[in-house]
Amino acid sequence: MEEEITWKEIEYKILNGQTHLLTNKILKNFPFENTGNEFKIPPWQYRLQNFTVSFIHSVMSATCALCFASFHTEAMFEQPMHWYKHWAIYGLLFSLGYFFHDMQDVLRFENSLITIQFTLLHHLSSSFAFVTAITSRKFVPFAYCALIMETNSIFLHIRALMQLSNNSSKHYIFYKFIQLINVITFVGCRFGIQAWQIYWVYKHHNAMHTFFAAFGYIGGIVFYIINGILFLRLLAADGMLGDFGRKHVHKFREDVNNEKKE
Repeated sequence: MEEEITWKEIEYKILNGQTHLLTNKILKNFPFENTGNEFKIPPWQYRLQNFTVSFIHSVMSATCALCFASFHTEAMFEQPMHWYKHWAIYGLLFSLGYFFHDMQDVLRFENSLITIQFTLLHHLSSSFAFVTAITSRKFVPFAYCALIMETNSIFLHIRALMQLSNNSSKHYIFYKFIQLINVITFVGCRFGIQAWQIYWVYKHHNAMHTFFAAFGYIGGIVFYIINGILFLRLLAADGMLGDFGRKHVHKFREDVNNEKKE
């Protein structure tokens, strides 16, 4: 039976400058690690929280992008450069807020260097693209088209959350279904959308300012590389590349964490 701390003991330790001992005694079973100056979230708990926030963002931004594509199809696919409505920037601002929050979260708590690098590269590039669209009032539908990629992120984050919570083994059939849908939407919503965007820039680059044309090409190539590496890591983590994937491709942080737990 655990010993209960009394108010008299609390008063004694405070008066004698022993608050650190008091904190350790009270918080010994608290699910955070006391570093002395702050509470540091354990890696598994940080990732669970991080992926939950990312999942919520994916659902909301993908819904906005798909609704925009449904109700403003002509603007998205035929007039992506010049179409502009003031209300349309709020969906992009929401994603910008998420990008900055996620970068701060990753820099504070993430211990995987490759995850930090890829997160910063993706979020900074996306933020630059969205800020450019908002401030120039150009390519807002183009930015919403890019947000359709978040449809795949929904399943990517569900997969990660199931891994971290050990539900991938408890609900094996559903997890395998998520894996399959994840791969299908990755090809369609990421590679497919990017291929169309690069093709559109190529077809209309003569009518565009050099800055926008250059950014369209460079940004498209950068995101193709990011998503290509992400896709290889995904296939390797799901065992679709066999021994080669297990030996040569960096695993997802949630997969490595799940193996350590087991």
